[in-house]
Amino acid sequence: MSENRYGEKREESETGMKLQNCETQESENKVQESTNEQIKDMGQVVLNSNSRKHKVELLTIIGEVEGHESAPSHSKTTKYEHVLPKLAIIEDDEEIEGLLILLNTVGGDVEAGLAIAEMIASLSIPTVSLVLGGGHSIGVPMAVSADYSFAVPSATMVIHPVRSNGMFIGVAQTYRNMEKIQDRITTFISEHSRASQKRLEELMLDTSQLVKDVGTMLEGKEAVKEGLIDTKQSSTLSGTKYDDAIEAAAGTIISAGYTPSGIAMDPALSFGLSTMRDTTGRKIYPELGFGQNTSNFLGMNAAVSDTVSAKNEISVASKLLGIVGQFNAFRWGVQRSIGAHMIEYGDPDGLGDLQRQNQIAIRAEIVYGIGILDSNAFAKIVSGE
Repeated sequence: MSENRYGEKREESETGMKLQNCETQESENKVQESTNEQIKDMGQVVLNSNSRKHKVELLTIIGEVEGHESAPSHSKTTKYEHVLPKLAIIEDDEEIEGLLILLNTVGGDVEAGLAIAEMIASLSIPTVSLVLGGGHSIGVPMAVSADYSFAVPSATMVIHPVRSNGMFIGVAQTYRNMEKIQDRITTFISEHSRASQKRLEELMLDTSQLVKDVGTMLEGKEAVKEGLIDTKQSSTLSGTKYDDAIEAAAGTIISAGYTPSGIAMDPALSFGLSTMRDTTGRKIYPELGFGQNTSNFLGMNAAVSDTVSAKNEISVASKLLGIVGQFNAFRWGVQRSIGAHMIEYGDPDGLGDLQRQNQIAIRAEIVYGIGILDSNAFAKIVSGE
């Protein structure tokens, strides 16, 4: 009897384990099906299987950006009524640490494209865009709206004037309205990239490149040269991960073939480093004190000064917290000969006549010169706030 009962219990246990395994497998299948549906319907998925377990949202913008009117059924589209709520959810989700946007778009509705671009630019988490294939027309503002914009060498970006079709009532008024729309686009692009508004307008009105249109097609490297795609070496501070931001900046320099030999820090960055603690509550960098007299950090020469962010010199708030670099790629000097002029008469400084006070004045002019041999030898650390 006991053996039989034991056998029954063992059989029940094995059955329970099988049921549990089936339930686990069914749960995993449902998660996978949900993920597949999300990719299929909206081109979105969460990337969280990396070694550091960072939770990064992936957003794809492909085909035509659909606005208030539906595109033809045979067209691949990105629907802004799907993207805008998703971006709002991403902003509201405290677990999501970043957003990666993949673009391969022919452009589309101007209002919808600008709305998506403005939403991406407003996110508080780090954002990165990557142009694959094409980032044309209204795809350009969406590409530059991220904190960092990249393009593969084979990618292309077409910049052209705003277009419309149909019958117009009031040609002059319609033309002015289209100019305003175009100005909104170029203003947004210039504010979120290194390209000037004047240069963008020149590219838009180029008649020598496109066969059936006015504008310019830029390949990956040309987009970098024109300032649409980032080359600026920088890393963004996320929360209070100060050392991670420095490590990322140093990595950028090393990947460019240089050695980070020094770091210039704003007091906010050095103080933030000095307050970092491990899981036991101990300071990670106790040697920094309060960070105001730091001369070395992780083997790099270090200097702390509020001139890094120039917060006391400029009226606009600066997000610059530090500069990491191979500082022998920076040169400065003064002219070999200094011109001097002796003044014997008059009141050059408002302190009285020179002769009356039995004085002379000497005016000297010194010219300083500075230069960076290669900007890739340096990387900025900027605040993500």
